[in-house]
Formats: sequence, C-alpha cells, structure tokens
Amino acid sequence: MSGGAARDVDVAIIGNSVGALAAGVCAAQRGLSTALVMPGGEETFHPRLEWLAQRGAAGLAELKVTPDEIGGSAFAGVTLYSADFSRQVPLDDADLRGWIIDEAALRRRLLNRALELGAIGIEAPLQSLALGESAVVVNADANPVRARLAQIDDGVPSRGAELARFGSLLRRSHRAAHAEFSAGRGQGALGVILGAARSPAAATLLQAGGRRQLSVVDPDTAGTARLDALLAAGRKAGVLDTAAPPATFNTPCPAGAALEMDAHVGKRTLLIGDSGGFVAAFSCDRIYPAIGAARVAAEVAQAALAGGLFQDVLGSFENRWRSELADYLRHPNTDLSLLAPLVFGPNRQMALRVARAFLLGEKF
Repeated sequence: MSGGAARDVDVAIIGNSVGALAAGVCAAQRGLSTALVMPGGEETFHPRLEWLAQRGAAGLAELKVTPDEIGGSAFAGVTLYSADFSRQVPLDDADLRGWIIDEAALRRRLLNRALELGAIGIEAPLQSLALGESAVVVNADANPVRARLAQIDDGVPSRGAELARFGSLLRRSHRAAHAEFSAGRGQGALGVILGAARSPAAATLLQAGGRRQLSVVDPDTAGTARLDALLAAGRKAGVLDTAAPPATFNTPCPAGAALEMDAHVGKRTLLIGDSGGFVAAFSCDRIYPAIGAARVAAEVAQAALAGGLFQDVLGSFENRWRSELADYLRHPNTDLSLLAPLVFGPNRQMALRVARAFLLGEKF
C-alpha cells in the first residue's frame, strides 16, 4: 500500500453517486466519523434531469436538503402518453406532485452537506480494499483510509464490490438512453410513456429550466433503437418539436436489480445505491431508493459500531431494506400492454392508478 499512515474513521464510503453522497450525510449526521472516497470530483457530475416525488423530497428533508436550493422545478400532475404519442391523458391529483431536478446539482449539495458535517472528502481512484477482522483498509492512490465499515456505491460495474469479493456481483445492467434538447421555459413537467417497445419500464419525458429530456431503458447496451423510435414518434405526433438534433447519452440503469441479488452484506461492507441495484423497476427512480438505502445503512452501521456481534448486526441490513423498499422497487405484476385500452379509454381511474404506481410506488 502506497502513501503515508492510514486515516482512521468509522465509515468509509466509496463512490460519488447520489447514493454514496447521501450515505455520507446520513453517517455524519449520526456522529460517525466518515470518509468519502470518490473516483472523481464535481467535473464527473453529469447534469442529467431526474424527477423527485414527495416521498423522495421527504428523504432529502431528513438530510437538510430541499428541492428549491438545488434549483428544482415543481410539477403538478402527470401526463401519460401512448408509445406512439397519439394518445395522452393529463392527470392532476393532489398526490401527483413533485420536482424536476438536475442530478449534478443534487450531488454537489449532498457533497457539501457531508463536508459541512465533518466528513473527509478524498478524490482519488480506488486501488484496493483489504478486508480485515477489525477494519477495512481502503487504498485510494496515496490516501489510505482504515475504516471499521465500508459502504459501496461506485456505479455499475462496481470496482468496490469486486474488491470486496461479493459473491453475487452486479456486473452489468440495462442502459437508459437519454435525449436532451431545448424547450421553452416554464414550470416543470413530467410525462410517462407506456409500452415503449415492450419495455418493462416506462419511458419518461421531463421538462425544466428550458430543457427537455426523453429517457427510455434499453437492454441493448450499445444501441439507441428504442430512443430513436420514441424521438421519431414524438416528432410525428407534434409532442417533440425539435429543430436541432438532441444531445444523446446513456447511463447504467439496474432497474429492480436489488431484488435479484443474493446479498448486499459482505465482510464489514454494505452495497447501496446503483451498485446495490436500488433503482425502481417500473419508474427507474433512483433518487428515493438511494436515499432510503443510505439511511438504513447508516442506522445499521451505527448499531453495529455500538458493540455486540458486529457482523450479525450488519446482516440486518438485508431485512431492513427489504421491509422498507422492496415493494417500491418491484415491478407491478401486470402486463401494461393489456391495460392500454383502459388507461387511454374514457375511465380515468385506471390511468390514475398507473400514474400513482409510477410516482408513488403503489400497486395497481
């Protein structure tokens, strides 16, 4: 191991994702000495639009972060679209409220919040993990950290999870393909596109701050066929009025993968966030599950570090997160293509149920 003497902390958190940074805040709030080991700084934060419902906003409030301070744009109601954009159902319900936010702004605020609470920030690539009986030594370039516990969310595939020797490792996932283009300024808006190329996840159309972003999950990790088809359909229907070609990019989207993984608990280690597959299967919401998993991880860490059978207490993370998040992460046990005639028919109750399932994680 290169570098000087290791810094001793209670918790080392590996990654600079929303999940990792939220975990840093949660741990520091509970009085745990915390080191954030980040592979890159703010220059790696991509300004992707995400949506945040009231449950996610409540989670951020626990971290003393609000949508307004990160430039969030409020939306009221949800519009459901058919895959060809020929049919749409606008829904305005008291619970269908939230914000469109810039993920980069959220990550910056969470990082600053963790540092305000006394966390140590280390920008360096992860080189090795040494899992000992009493500590985990994290070697990040010339900045070694000795922690009593490590939490990992450094993306997919996860270098941290590989080094921690997790038996069931999330090495790959579907990709979310995104197209961003300019739009007129106004309040935020959330559109949900159902049945896009038989994808189990809904596609989304987000608008805020003069930006519009179309996103769809695609199991073809190299292609953008589903995104291209939606763009063409949206232009034809007049929903997407784009004179200039949009900027396109893709990101990993391990939707629902947490439910399929064998374990999130290793030797003095926990998998959280994207690395742990904490992304909702239907809506692809990653913000609320990341915050929820970070909070549970901090509570379990605090209990484990307080004494007793450390690894046994750490193992309670599995039951805890499943109790709180499994229903939200799980895909509705319904074929959405069969519901289309009802969703876009005269009875708005089915459309409202689908919108609530998407935004609130309720069952159909």
